[in-house]
Amino acid sequence: MFTGYPDELTSDLRLRWSRVQSALRAEGADALLIATNVNLFYAAGRVFMGFVYLPAEGVPRFFVRRPVGLRGDTVADVRKPEQIPDLLRDAGLVLPRRILLETDELTHSEWLRLSSVFSDATAADGSALLRRCRSIKTPYEISIMKMTGSRHAAVIPQYAAVYEPGMTDQAWSVEMFHLMLKAGSLGLFRIAGNSMEGFMGTVLAGDNGGAASPYDFALGGAGLHPSMPVGQSGVRLTSGMAVMVDIAANFYGYLTDCTRTFSIGPLAPQARDAHQVALKIQHAIAAAGVPGARC
Repeated sequence: MFTGYPDELTSDLRLRWSRVQSALRAEGADALLIATNVNLFYAAGRVFMGFVYLPAEGVPRFFVRRPVGLRGDTVADVRKPEQIPDLLRDAGLVLPRRILLETDELTHSEWLRLSSVFSDATAADGSALLRRCRSIKTPYEISIMKMTGSRHAAVIPQYAAVYEPGMTDQAWSVEMFHLMLKAGSLGLFRIAGNSMEGFMGTVLAGDNGGAASPYDFALGGAGLHPSMPVGQSGVRLTSGMAVMVDIAANFYGYLTDCTRTFSIGPLAPQARDAHQVALKIQHAIAAAGVPGARC
């Protein structure tokens, strides 16, 4: 593990490793090799260029390409993954016979290279196992998400104050993004899936809210350019227009997401009634979301 971590994070990482190791043993795997940012952050507490080698029994090993200078009892600097087997042997460890890799996240060429690193082992998918383990948050993770939510909630009441008559949806979104960044949000919006991308959030005004997007979001919007066809389109905000503001926050590596609906002046009665129906649906879903409920 890397040095300098607070005790609470250190204990939580050990809990995460234990959960993954139990899942590895249940699947008959000897080890898991992690190489992608989200899973590195989960298993190591930070993003770095390199690998986490987590055996089904024992402590994980951290193989770092960049940044230089990371230290810890089980940390080693490497230039390439092909060095990992010799470093494991030097530590007195037996090489795996069955190793799991992040099939969903790695490119095909990356998967082939990492599977060849352990040439005598059978390589199989570890992505599903990691998703299952990550889906049940630890107490520490929940506390971080609550802290993020509190900081996020403190920014939202400021949105209306930075609106000015005559603005476009993009101009207002810039001011709201600025508020979130000034509050300390890191800005990065990580999304699962190679064809998914976004920037901080989406502001949908008027008919642009019904514009279809090629991305797998519940929301759409035409966007500002064909290279990123989602979200605000540059439409001018006018009286009677409904505006949906969906901006994420990321203060500690975990995202919170919150949507608010605004109106520019009074809404048409039909639109106002539809909004009330949406609120009733939301409250009913929230009431049903109790521990043990099935999605």
